[in-house]
Amino acid sequence: MRQSFLNFFDSLFPIRAESVGNPLAIWLDRLVYGCIVLTALAAPISIAVTNIGWISGVVFWGIRLFVRPRPRLFRTPLDFALVGFFVWSVVSSAFSYAPDLSFDRVKGFAHFLIVYLFAQNLLHPKSIKFIVGVLIFAATVTVGWTFIERAMGRGLQIYGVNPAAINSIVQLNDGDTLVSVNRKKLWRPEQIETAVRENEKIQIVFYRPDFYLTLDLDTADLKRNASAQEMLGFETWKRSYNWRSQGFYSHYTTYSEALQLIMSLALGIFLTLPDKKSRLAISLLVSLAGMSAALLLTATRASQGGFLISAAAIFLLGASRKVFLSLLALALPLALVTFVYLQQTRNTGFVDRSNDSITSTSWRATVWREGFDLLIKSPRHLLVGVGIDAQKRFRCEWGLFANCTLPPGHFHSTPLQIAVETGLAALFLWLLAVFRYGKTVLQTIKNYAEKSVERGILLGAFGGLLGFFVAGFLHYNLGDGEVAKIFYLILGIALALWHLRTPNLNFNNQ
Repeated sequence: MRQSFLNFFDSLFPIRAESVGNPLAIWLDRLVYGCIVLTALAAPISIAVTNIGWISGVVFWGIRLFVRPRPRLFRTPLDFALVGFFVWSVVSSAFSYAPDLSFDRVKGFAHFLIVYLFAQNLLHPKSIKFIVGVLIFAATVTVGWTFIERAMGRGLQIYGVNPAAINSIVQLNDGDTLVSVNRKKLWRPEQIETAVRENEKIQIVFYRPDFYLTLDLDTADLKRNASAQEMLGFETWKRSYNWRSQGFYSHYTTYSEALQLIMSLALGIFLTLPDKKSRLAISLLVSLAGMSAALLLTATRASQGGFLISAAAIFLLGASRKVFLSLLALALPLALVTFVYLQQTRNTGFVDRSNDSITSTSWRATVWREGFDLLIKSPRHLLVGVGIDAQKRFRCEWGLFANCTLPPGHFHSTPLQIAVETGLAALFLWLLAVFRYGKTVLQTIKNYAEKSVERGILLGAFGGLLGFFVAGFLHYNLGDGEVAKIFYLILGIALALWHLRTPNLNFNNQ
């Protein structure tokens, strides 16, 4: 059994030529490949397992680099930009207004190592195809959970809230959904009553489109022997079916950005399959349909717009003009459905100019203006920025977030966030990395047959890059660790395919 599994595993991930004859090197190779599989499988599902996968993979690969004969490495067109971006972020942290916060957060910038873990170790087309398949499968699993969760409903959506019963502590509105009490999911009011009787303090998390709020209550201020309705001042409740889906993540934006990247891969592969009625094609189509529905349920405008741009680029590069025009014809009703759903879920349109919503266009305009003003305030800020996460400590002193009257967070723009936190040099290096990534993929696409899965993966990688880049003007998606890992993972896969067609850039470090 064990030998059969190893034979199967080695058929998917052939042992390096340099490792043949060295048992230690062979086992290190296998461990690295296993960690790559684990990372791809966990990336859409579990943050913790993903971290275990890629960090362990980097450690095993690092050990392997010192075992003779050492594996061959190759340079990529992104090395200067990626490594330089990380190094400059470290330099910026040294000059930060809050170096303790910056150095703690800069560790997350090391996610770029995922690029090299995948690019330098996926040396065969079948290995690359398998990893992409694992990633799409894992994303499809999250879609299944999204539909199950939606069918079950969640929490207690309350109605008949009595303003007279609400004091300065309990502030609820009609339509709010009580999601959890003391970190336990709510299914019935009796859970609140039990929590009040057994604790001196309780914490209730509730959802109000389209964000989450927390009530920290002292049970001495409540009618401890009364019903939950009497304690919190509402009359009736029902199960809620109206929220922004987040898959297995803790935030809907994280889920939507991850879906956009993986959907682009699936779409690119589907488009290049010669037989659209094959099992693979049908499986991809079903997966795409599910992920599209899940993306709609996140009600995240930037990611939805990013995927539309991604899909347009994929069809423009990989399909005929007739198919491309057909896509444009389908985009209009899709946009209409999205607009209607946004109206119902978020009580807003595709562009929201209300002033009281933390996700509104006006709120973003405020933090964008504040971020730009902070950037140009001094030459120091232009050169090395204020430091990663420094605004968390000094936001009120600097007058950010409308003098701390708006909910704190970030600047909701990847380019602006990079510039403000780490300076214009870091922004230049990041834009250079994005440019070289796109240029490399476009050049490599031409080296693969039109009806090959490899070409489809590259089309998806390019489309996903465009979607990610565009959405990044409205979200700080690079700062979302879960999304950044998937972005770097796909980048590593794209560079592995590039290397298969440009082997002359190897250098031997033996």
